[in-house]
Amino acid sequence: MMRRPLFLVATAAFLVLGCASLTSLGQSDGHARFESGIKALAQGNYSAAHRDLSWVAERFGHEDAGQRAVLVLAAMELDPRNPARRPDTGSDLAGTFLQLPDRDGWIDPVAQTLYLLGLELGAAEERAQRAERAVELQRQLPTLPGPSVMARIRAVEQERDRLARRVTTLEEQLAEMDRELQRIRKTIKP
Repeated sequence: MMRRPLFLVATAAFLVLGCASLTSLGQSDGHARFESGIKALAQGNYSAAHRDLSWVAERFGHEDAGQRAVLVLAAMELDPRNPARRPDTGSDLAGTFLQLPDRDGWIDPVAQTLYLLGLELGAAEERAQRAERAVELQRQLPTLPGPSVMARIRAVEQERDRLARRVTTLEEQLAEMDRELQRIRKTIKP
Protein backbone atom coordinates (compact mmCIF):
# COMPACT_ATOMS: atom_id res chain seq x y z
CA MET A 1 0.00 0.00 0.00
CA MET A 2 2.85 2.42 0.68
CA ARG A 3 4.18 1.87 -2.79
CA ARG A 4 1.19 3.41 -4.55
CA PRO A 5 1.58 6.96 -3.09
CA LEU A 6 5.33 6.72 -3.70
CA PHE A 7 4.66 5.68 -7.29
CA LEU A 8 2.23 8.62 -7.78
CA VAL A 9 4.76 11.10 -6.37
CA ALA A 10 7.51 9.69 -8.60
CA THR A 11 5.23 9.83 -11.66
CA ALA A 12 4.20 13.43 -10.90
CA ALA A 13 7.85 14.46 -10.44
CA PHE A 14 8.79 12.78 -13.71
CA LEU A 15 5.97 14.58 -15.57
CA VAL A 16 6.86 17.96 -14.07
CA LEU A 17 10.54 17.56 -14.91
CA GLY A 18 9.72 16.26 -18.40
CA CYS A 19 7.44 19.22 -19.18
CA ALA A 20 10.03 21.66 -17.89
CA SER A 21 12.68 20.02 -20.05
CA LEU A 22 10.46 20.18 -23.15
CA THR A 23 9.66 23.85 -22.53
CA SER A 24 13.34 24.63 -22.05
CA LEU A 25 14.19 22.65 -25.19
CA GLY A 26 11.60 24.61 -27.21
CA GLN A 27 12.98 27.94 -26.02
CA SER A 28 16.55 26.96 -26.78
CA ASP A 29 15.43 25.76 -30.23
CA GLY A 30 13.78 29.16 -30.79
CA HIS A 31 16.97 30.94 -29.77
CA ALA A 32 19.05 28.70 -32.05
CA ARG A 33 16.71 29.31 -35.00
CA PHE A 34 16.80 33.06 -34.35
CA GLU A 35 20.61 33.03 -34.34
CA SER A 36 20.61 30.89 -37.48
CA GLY A 37 18.33 33.40 -39.19
CA ILE A 38 20.56 36.31 -38.19
CA LYS A 39 23.65 34.48 -39.52
CA ALA A 40 21.89 33.71 -42.81
CA LEU A 41 20.86 37.36 -43.10
CA ALA A 42 24.44 38.51 -42.49
CA GLN A 43 25.57 36.19 -45.28
CA GLY A 44 22.93 37.55 -47.65
CA ASN A 45 20.91 34.32 -47.69
CA TYR A 46 17.52 35.98 -47.43
CA SER A 47 15.43 32.87 -48.06
CA ALA A 48 17.10 30.92 -45.22
CA ALA A 49 16.88 33.96 -42.95
CA HIS A 50 13.19 34.35 -43.77
CA ARG A 51 12.52 30.67 -43.09
CA ASP A 52 14.21 30.68 -39.67
CA LEU A 53 12.98 34.08 -38.50
CA SER A 54 9.40 33.36 -39.61
CA TRP A 55 9.51 30.10 -37.68
CA VAL A 56 10.59 31.95 -34.53
CA ALA A 57 8.03 34.73 -35.05
CA GLU A 58 5.18 32.23 -35.45
CA ARG A 59 6.03 30.11 -32.43
CA PHE A 60 7.36 32.75 -30.02
CA GLY A 61 5.37 35.81 -31.16
CA HIS A 62 4.63 37.12 -27.67
CA GLU A 63 8.11 36.49 -26.31
CA ASP A 64 11.23 38.61 -26.83
CA ALA A 65 12.71 36.25 -29.42
CA GLY A 66 9.52 36.31 -31.51
CA GLN A 67 9.21 40.09 -31.29
CA ARG A 68 12.82 40.54 -32.37
CA ALA A 69 12.23 38.12 -35.23
CA VAL A 70 9.20 40.14 -36.42
CA LEU A 71 11.22 43.36 -36.38
CA VAL A 72 14.19 41.78 -38.18
CA LEU A 73 11.80 40.34 -40.79
CA ALA A 74 10.36 43.83 -41.31
CA ALA A 75 13.83 45.28 -41.83
CA MET A 76 14.76 42.42 -44.16
CA GLU A 77 11.69 43.04 -46.32
CA LEU A 78 12.69 46.72 -46.68
CA ASP A 79 16.39 46.06 -47.25
CA PRO A 80 17.41 47.22 -50.77
CA ARG A 81 20.00 44.41 -50.88
CA ASN A 82 17.20 41.84 -50.69
CA PRO A 83 16.36 40.91 -54.30
CA ALA A 84 12.90 39.68 -53.25
CA ARG A 85 12.09 42.57 -50.95
CA ARG A 86 8.49 43.48 -50.35
CA PRO A 87 8.08 46.96 -48.85
CA ASP A 88 4.38 46.44 -48.19
CA THR A 89 5.09 43.26 -46.21
CA GLY A 90 7.89 45.05 -44.31
CA SER A 91 5.51 47.84 -43.44
CA ASP A 92 2.84 45.34 -42.33
CA LEU A 93 5.34 43.49 -40.13
CA ALA A 94 6.50 46.72 -38.49
CA GLY A 95 2.85 47.63 -37.92
CA THR A 96 2.27 44.20 -36.38
CA PHE A 97 5.20 44.78 -34.05
CA LEU A 98 3.83 48.20 -33.03
CA GLN A 99 0.53 46.57 -32.08
CA LEU A 100 2.11 44.02 -29.74
CA PRO A 101 1.00 44.78 -26.18
CA ASP A 102 4.13 43.65 -24.30
CA ARG A 103 7.21 45.16 -25.94
CA ASP A 104 10.04 47.42 -24.95
CA GLY A 105 9.10 51.03 -25.68
CA TRP A 106 12.61 52.07 -26.65
CA ILE A 107 12.36 50.11 -29.92
CA ASP A 108 9.18 51.91 -31.05
CA PRO A 109 11.04 54.66 -32.98
CA VAL A 110 12.84 52.01 -35.03
CA ALA A 111 9.61 50.12 -35.72
CA GLN A 112 7.79 53.35 -36.59
CA THR A 113 10.56 54.30 -39.02
CA LEU A 114 10.42 50.88 -40.67
CA TYR A 115 6.65 51.19 -40.94
CA LEU A 116 6.87 54.62 -42.56
CA LEU A 117 9.67 53.57 -44.91
CA GLY A 118 7.57 50.68 -46.09
CA LEU A 119 4.71 53.06 -46.82
CA GLU A 120 7.00 55.50 -48.57
CA LEU A 121 8.76 52.89 -50.68
CA GLY A 122 5.67 51.52 -52.32
CA ALA A 123 3.40 49.77 -49.90
CA ALA A 124 0.02 49.66 -51.59
CA GLU A 125 -1.69 52.89 -50.67
CA GLU A 126 -5.09 51.29 -50.39
CA ARG A 127 -3.75 48.56 -48.09
CA ALA A 128 -2.07 51.18 -45.94
CA GLN A 129 -5.29 53.15 -45.64
CA ARG A 130 -7.27 50.04 -44.69
CA ALA A 131 -4.62 49.10 -42.14
CA GLU A 132 -4.58 52.60 -40.69
CA ARG A 133 -8.38 52.63 -40.31
CA ALA A 134 -8.29 49.25 -38.58
CA VAL A 135 -5.42 50.32 -36.35
CA GLU A 136 -7.15 53.52 -35.29
CA LEU A 137 -9.58 51.32 -33.41
CA GLN A 138 -6.75 49.62 -31.49
CA ARG A 139 -3.55 51.60 -31.39
CA GLN A 140 -2.53 54.73 -33.24
CA LEU A 141 0.22 54.11 -35.85
CA PRO A 142 2.20 57.00 -37.29
CA THR A 143 1.04 58.48 -40.58
CA LEU A 144 3.14 59.35 -43.58
CA PRO A 145 3.67 63.15 -43.72
CA GLY A 146 3.15 63.35 -47.48
CA PRO A 147 2.61 61.33 -50.61
CA SER A 148 4.50 58.07 -51.06
CA VAL A 149 7.56 57.84 -53.30
CA MET A 150 5.53 55.94 -55.90
CA ALA A 151 2.87 58.67 -55.97
CA ARG A 152 5.57 61.33 -56.36
CA ILE A 153 7.23 59.33 -59.16
CA ARG A 154 3.91 59.08 -61.01
CA ALA A 155 3.37 62.84 -60.62
CA VAL A 156 6.89 63.59 -61.93
CA GLU A 157 6.36 61.26 -64.91
CA GLN A 158 3.07 62.96 -65.76
CA GLU A 159 4.69 66.40 -65.48
CA ARG A 160 7.59 65.24 -67.68
CA ASP A 161 5.15 64.03 -70.35
CA ARG A 162 3.23 67.30 -70.20
CA LEU A 163 6.45 69.31 -70.53
CA ALA A 164 7.62 67.14 -73.44
CA ARG A 165 4.36 67.86 -75.27
CA ARG A 166 4.77 71.58 -74.54
CA VAL A 167 8.37 71.55 -75.86
CA THR A 168 7.20 69.85 -79.06
CA THR A 169 4.48 72.49 -79.52
CA LEU A 170 6.95 75.33 -78.91
CA GLU A 171 9.46 73.81 -81.33
CA GLU A 172 6.77 73.62 -84.02
CA GLN A 173 5.80 77.25 -83.36
CA LEU A 174 9.46 78.30 -83.52
CA ALA A 175 9.94 76.45 -86.80
CA GLU A 176 6.83 78.17 -88.21
CA MET A 177 8.13 81.57 -87.10
CA ASP A 178 11.54 80.81 -88.59
CA ARG A 179 9.91 79.94 -91.94
CA GLU A 180 7.88 83.15 -91.81
CA LEU A 181 11.03 85.13 -91.03
CA GLN A 182 12.82 83.51 -93.99
CA ARG A 183 9.89 84.42 -96.26
CA ILE A 184 9.94 88.03 -95.04
CA ARG A 185 13.71 88.28 -95.61
CA LYS A 186 13.34 87.04 -99.17
CA THR A 187 10.62 89.60 -99.79
CA ILE A 188 12.72 92.49 -98.41
CA LYS A 189 15.93 91.60 -100.26
CA PRO A 190 16.42 93.69 -103.43
